[in-house]
Amino acid sequence: LAMWSTVSFSQEEDFNIWTRAALKIDLGSKSRLSVEEETRFYNNASQLGQAHTEFGLSSDLASRLSGGVFYRFIYETDRSQTYSLGHRGWAQLDYLLVDQDWEVSIRTRLQSTVMDYESSKNGKIPEWYSRNKLSCAYKPKGADWIPQAGAEFWYGIDQSGNPSFV
Repeated sequence: LAMWSTVSFSQEEDFNIWTRAALKIDLGSKSRLSVEEETRFYNNASQLGQAHTEFGLSSDLASRLSGGVFYRFIYETDRSQTYSLGHRGWAQLDYLLVDQDWEVSIRTRLQSTVMDYESSKNGKIPEWYSRNKLSCAYKPKGADWIPQAGAEFWYGIDQSGNPSFV
């Protein structure tokens, strides 16, 4: 009798698709310009969740060090069928710790995002994050596929608009 009064939960979404197309143009031996378009569909791949258009410029700064600056225009929808517009910019540095069959790298990124400009209490105040990532990949010569794993840590920075750690 007690089991009849319990509430049951079930999976609401079971199939999401993320697609990405990218164009990368080498601007010499050490610099690259990139343009990417990404779409994310949810609810059995039947509804658009997000669309991103991204531009970036990256460069090799030293033998194992690279860096870049990037911009992303964000279009998001929500369950109530409204939408949200945003802008994200970031600068990042990547350092390759191990460069053999196993590659181990670290990345640090300072990121700022503004969503729904002029439409909310914080519409002019960017969200600041420090994002740090450790990645590992196995890349033997002649491999058809490359297994990789990574862990990323996001640190919120003072949300008043001034980039300082809290």
